[in-house]
Amino acid sequence: MNKLFIGIVVALMLPLSAAAADSAKKGSAPKAQPAPEATVEPKPLPTPEEAVRMLAELDKAVQTLRFDFEQTLFFDETGLTREVAGNVRFEKPGKIRIEHSKPQPQIVYTDKKIIIIYKPADAQAVKTSWQQWLSQQSATLTGIADLGDYATLAQKHDISLSRDKQGRLLFALRPKNNPKAYTLTLTLAEGDYFPGALTFTVGKTRFETVIKNVARNEAIPAEVFEFKQPPGVDLIDLTEPARQ
Repeated sequence: MNKLFIGIVVALMLPLSAAAADSAKKGSAPKAQPAPEATVEPKPLPTPEEAVRMLAELDKAVQTLRFDFEQTLFFDETGLTREVAGNVRFEKPGKIRIEHSKPQPQIVYTDKKIIIIYKPADAQAVKTSWQQWLSQQSATLTGIADLGDYATLAQKHDISLSRDKQGRLLFALRPKNNPKAYTLTLTLAEGDYFPGALTFTVGKTRFETVIKNVARNEAIPAEVFEFKQPPGVDLIDLTEPARQ
């Protein structure tokens, strides 16, 4: 997760496991989309190799990152949707703080060694090792979190590039060993290839994320990534061996 791209993807997938599941709503319509932009002559598509190289160059140029996100999860089998919103702070090599404002306040802290999930409404925080927590998640999240670098990303995925109706560049990944397992599609900015949106589809579940208010390479105080136990909040530490 020391790689920027993989860090962003993992941060935006964490709500699938960490956010409150009972916030799903039936019959919610997708958010209104902005009016289509004027049709422009599409630019030539880069090759997959060129796209991966540009993502690697973007990674080298960014040391810290913060952004807000809005995410809608669609459960096609049940017709339910769930909305998640919040912000992400990221600092190399692997510090991440994800703060959810919707569906309910929650803060996730991790450095890929320890993960802490703090829910103010429950007056409770759970601390466990990253590997222990990851082992309890879906194989999809585990696989992406362990990709490690861009060479591995390219080796393990079929990569396709296309453009949407507005001419935006779409970068799609499907695992080579099981193409039907999931599809991860990023909408990349022209020029530096920064992902402005992400769509992840696994089975009959899809989540669509918009990234906004991005700030790169701004100093982030160290305490932003540190959990300080508030008075009255229980900390359940699962990293400690159970007492006999």
